[in-house]
Amino acid sequence: MARLSLTLEEIATATGGRILAPTAGVLSGLCLDSRKATAGCVFAALKGEHSDGHYYVNNAVELGAAALLLEREVSIPEGCGALLVESVEDAVRTLGRTARNAFEGTRSEERRVGKECRSRWSP
Repeated sequence: MARLSLTLEEIATATGGRILAPTAGVLSGLCLDSRKATAGCVFAALKGEHSDGHYYVNNAVELGAAALLLEREVSIPEGCGALLVESVEDAVRTLGRTARNAFEGTRSEERRVGKECRSRWSP
């Protein structure tokens, strides 16, 4: 399955965010768990009931995250891009819609992909 690839500038435009630190090139993938960051992905620093992703930005960057999606300014590791948004949760939703709108497969492929995602991420 292909991943949506966007520049930090395109993500800023889609989410209404402000670039805190630029990054060159195309970003591929969105990571919600710093322990699962991959090379070139965007790490979304979500705030949860018991944890705050902003505390784990360094871990995500060490694993290869190329950019950060933040709600508040934090120390940004050198060479990493960063985008400040009002709500990381809302920005993730917006990027999900962007990925869905960019999908060019058939309806059958769409159902298969949806089923695969549900099986992987459902409790």
